[in-house]
Amino acid sequence: MSMLDQYHETWWLPGGRLAACSIAKVYPLDSNMLADLYADQCGSQRLPNPLRTDERGVLHFWAMPGKYWVHIDGRTYPITVGEQGCVTPTDLDQKLAEHVQADDPHGNRAAANAALLHHSSCTKGVHGIIDTALLETKDGAQRRANEAVEQAMQMVRQAVDCHAAQTKNVHGICDTAALETVNGAQAKANQAVAAAQLVAEESARSAVREELDGLQLPDPENLETRDGAQAKANAARDAAIEAVTRYAAEGDATLARRIEALEDEDGGGGAWETPAGAQDKADEARGAAEETAQRLVDEHSTKTTDVHGIADTTALATSDQVEAGDAALQEQIDALKESGGGGEPAPGGVTEEQAKALADAARDEAVATAADALKAHVDACHTLEVDAASEGVVAEEGWAVDLVERRSLGGSHTAFIRLKRTGDGIQSKDETFVNADGLHEEGNLVPDLLIAKVGEKWRPPQTYLTSAHTSYGSGSVRVHPTGEVYLLDWARNNVLQTNHTLRFEYEWLTKSPCEESSAEGDGGGSGGGGTGEVEEAPAAEVTREALSDELSRLVASYPSAYSVSTRETPTAKAASVRWVAWPVEGQKKAVAGDPAVGLSVTLRVPPSLKLRVATSMRASNKVAELSQAHQAVEVWKGETVVLAAGDTPSMTASFVRLNETDSVSRCFHVDFSQVGDGQVQAGDEVTLRVVNQTTLGEVLLLERDVAAESLLA
Repeated sequence: MSMLDQYHETWWLPGGRLAACSIAKVYPLDSNMLADLYADQCGSQRLPNPLRTDERGVLHFWAMPGKYWVHIDGRTYPITVGEQGCVTPTDLDQKLAEHVQADDPHGNRAAANAALLHHSSCTKGVHGIIDTALLETKDGAQRRANEAVEQAMQMVRQAVDCHAAQTKNVHGICDTAALETVNGAQAKANQAVAAAQLVAEESARSAVREELDGLQLPDPENLETRDGAQAKANAARDAAIEAVTRYAAEGDATLARRIEALEDEDGGGGAWETPAGAQDKADEARGAAEETAQRLVDEHSTKTTDVHGIADTTALATSDQVEAGDAALQEQIDALKESGGGGEPAPGGVTEEQAKALADAARDEAVATAADALKAHVDACHTLEVDAASEGVVAEEGWAVDLVERRSLGGSHTAFIRLKRTGDGIQSKDETFVNADGLHEEGNLVPDLLIAKVGEKWRPPQTYLTSAHTSYGSGSVRVHPTGEVYLLDWARNNVLQTNHTLRFEYEWLTKSPCEESSAEGDGGGSGGGGTGEVEEAPAAEVTREALSDELSRLVASYPSAYSVSTRETPTAKAASVRWVAWPVEGQKKAVAGDPAVGLSVTLRVPPSLKLRVATSMRASNKVAELSQAHQAVEVWKGETVVLAAGDTPSMTASFVRLNETDSVSRCFHVDFSQVGDGQVQAGDEVTLRVVNQTTLGEVLLLERDVAAESLLA
């Protein structure tokens, strides 16, 4: 391996905070592949990449000399490994050649060359030596020999040290010097086995001796042989069988004698019946009894019909029933007289006052019915259902369910799912990947990765494609009507790492149960042509009108808002470490504590406490090739920040070439029942302001917009 160089620097984050124990990713300057990092100059141990700074904020590693860029704390910084890069032997030869060819670098080159030629001509052919300039003194030769020996020893020591470092910690063994040869290990194992066998045999012999000493053995004269014991057992068994047979024969004889005695007592008339015969006779008796009972009932019914001129006496009421009916009728008559102002009803009808009272009562009843119907409709069709049970989402291997929530209102549904990555990091394809059709698919995951399955109530009717993100990167997921959820792609230059949390949400519509109930209840009343019955149609009409008026009032009370700015704004380098609300047309400068300055919208919070927010940005880099700009949305109530830029989803525009233009957009939901610690209530006015941040280079903002929609449900 070529010579490695050391990088050892203390890192500080924006705002003056020490970057202690921070995760850093190191990339070569012109590549998005993670660089090779090592723990020492020999390169014997590879370091992980990403790696962490130590508790003092120092980032330390060995790598090939050159230029790199480091991604830390969401920002990117260029670095150089080595003071001026590594000087190779080829570089030294080139510099030496340039020095020698230089025009008189050390003074009068011509005089020096003339003196050297004169000396050479005078020292040739001495003592038979053709060129004495090639001679070396003894001391010089010895010194050169010593230097050569020392250099050789130094190289040997360095090679030995590198070899020792490279042969440590092999296959999980920290020091290979502690290893044993196969033959040596086998010999020691054989010795251990032999010693163990000796100990085991001695222990067994001692245990047997102790067991025999503790036994109380009987007198040998009292012991029985195996054959003798078997003969005695057979004799005992035969005796038992004989006794049982004898007792059974005696029992049969006794039973026969008892049956004969009973038959003699009955006189031989055959009074004993089998169970089947007894059951037949019982069934015949029961049938005869039922036939007699039915005949008697029919005779009684015939005698009690058409008595005293009444065709059917079964239709008569009892005296108690007649008295109760008379009392109820009298109460209705009294109530009618009171409601009609005391006037007696005209023959065959009611008075004008009574008719008016009946109409008023019908109207009041219709209004009450409409109010009840409206309340029932709102409860059934306009009441939010929230399901936060994790049973609705099942994570696949390598993932864990962190948080889920499904919200349904009528036929509108929204699902939010947050999954934690428990498996290895996920790296998408780079710019060199080409699919089967010859097309580049940078950032694609091949094949699509199954990450979860959702329950029936969480499934859209059609395949749904939506965006997904962590705090470090973004991609897209696909939700199938059969419940499978796939991760399709991911930012190519950012690994989805272990313990990162993936968030996504999707919406879908189904047929509302309110449509079915409305269709069932749309029929008109009986109409009835002068029957005096109160129709249901007016009540239904009142319900629909009241509901329409209420919805119109809600829409008018909580309108949506939109704002756009096309003012070109160059972001300043001084603002690269903080979020800034850049001014729009007609404004002079940004003010950090004033929500009215900058691109913003203001609206009232609806009763649902939910808003849907969308924002976009179009920007270009005019100064540096590597540039990054971010955009987020702050939420203010009065002069108080309810949601800071870091608490809402942000978006990033990245540039790698000059004069490059990029457009990004983001849509998200704000639920004030879940954020802001209850500071925002229904009817409060809030301001949503766009803020920007530049973490690398300098960016020109071309166009920005923000829209907020009140979700009435």
